[in-house]
Amino acid sequence: MNSQSFLKYSNIFIDCDGVIIDSNSIKEDNISKVLKKYLSKDILNNCLLYFNSNPGMPREKKLNKFIFSENLLNSILDEYNKLNLESLKNSKLVDGVIDFLKVMRSENKKIFMVSGGLREELVEIFSYKQLNSYFDAILGGPFTKEENIRSIIHHGESIYFGDSQIDLETAILFNMDFIFVSGYTKYDLNNSHQKLDFKTIKNFKDINLKHHD
Repeated sequence: MNSQSFLKYSNIFIDCDGVIIDSNSIKEDNISKVLKKYLSKDILNNCLLYFNSNPGMPREKKLNKFIFSENLLNSILDEYNKLNLESLKNSKLVDGVIDFLKVMRSENKKIFMVSGGLREELVEIFSYKQLNSYFDAILGGPFTKEENIRSIIHHGESIYFGDSQIDLETAILFNMDFIFVSGYTKYDLNNSHQKLDFKTIKNFKDINLKHHD
């Protein structure tokens, strides 16, 4: 696969965790640390399983399924958000993603980062990492990916880079082509969606950018 393959697309939609930043395992550790302080074991295990099995869903929606006290929910969210800000600022980037973004920028593509993570958190982390300039918009929680994509104006063909079931379903919903970034997630969409037509890369080094040097 080479970067010429993407010239037909006007818009690049790209997930954050596991696609731009190697952060899936960090976030799993963070939510586990926080929930262990507040929840009993029987609720804890179910909540953690649901939370970590639904990457891309806004964290408020995941926790609302198990936590009905607004005060408790806010305490958990505040602590989780602070932990994420501290730890994700120093997280590693997915291999090759910056070079890919630079090339797509040079080709005047619109690039939208769309995540289930909290938008304010993403903006601060991306500012710290000096990544904001690569994106036309940073879209995140508390809105869903579907709500965020519907909220922006974009024309022409689009492609979506993601690593989760929700990413794939969102791409299908908006009639976008999809590329599964497999190297930083524990989920394998190739096994569960063999009949659907999408490409898989381990990371962005699998895309040949040499002709742009």
